[in-house]
Amino acid sequence: SDNENSLESTDEQATASDKHNINFKPISPSTVTKKRKRHQWTIEENLPAVACFEKNDNKHKTAQQVGCATKQLRMWIQNKNELLSLSSRKKGE
Repeated sequence: SDNENSLESTDEQATASDKHNINFKPISPSTVTKKRKRHQWTIEENLPAVACFEKNDNKHKTAQQVGCATKQLRMWIQNKNELLSLSSRKKGE
């Protein structure tokens, strides 16, 4: 009987303490993602990337080779004429 009482009181204490304990899972290094630093591309880097795309006609492959995002490459292709005019203005200075 005494053993039963002590077991019951131990169980009650355990459940009471469980309500207040918060189990935090340790974060493994593989789940932590690091933010990539932003790269400001120059016109001298943009134009060869556009030329590379025009050669192989594959945006995804070109973006991987150049090291930029596919969306960024699309924007450079879309703004090719503006990049060319800026490049010629810069050379004329």
